[in-house]
Amino acid sequence: MSDLKQWKCKKGHVLGVVQRVGTQWGFISRLMLYRHAIDLESNGSMVDVDVIATIEVTTLDVVCDVLNCGEKRTWYIGRDEVEKLRAMYVAE
Repeated sequence: MSDLKQWKCKKGHVLGVVQRVGTQWGFISRLMLYRHAIDLESNGSMVDVDVIATIEVTTLDVVCDVLNCGEKRTWYIGRDEVEKLRAMYVAE
């Protein structure tokens, strides 16, 4: 998991991981969202995670389901990805 960056809520619980993926148009950032957040402070383990979705565009209000947390976070499509999409669909 060295090429993956943890994506956390404000309280530090891991909601998923971000991965840079090569495509024919260059690199994009992809969020691999976990079914349940992981609390690493309470002996949580990154070994057996269940990825519920792989997201390459924007998704709103991902809610941390660690007990008594409830923090929300939004995943936004990156600027590089927006520019690539624009270049594909807008004639210059």
